[in-house]
Amino acid sequence: VTVDLYTPYRHLIHELFPHAIIIADHFYVVAQAYRALNKIRVKAMNQAGNGSHQWRALKHFWKLILTPAGLLKYDNYWS
Repeated sequence: VTVDLYTPYRHLIHELFPHAIIIADHFYVVAQAYRALNKIRVKAMNQAGNGSHQWRALKHFWKLILTPAGLLKYDNYWS
């Protein structure tokens, strides 16, 4: 059974279908990873201090953190 990561759904499936194998839907796994990465980014921004160079870089270039390595362009560089 493919479901999201909502705990009550998983408990209900185990009650109704005790031998079912539960597989997390890939969309929810990716969404959870995105939320965790964003939480770490915000924590790093807060540690760097508002207005610092690191804070501005994490604020402005947050999409680069989520970009797959194969899609990054290494010949374009911003100082």
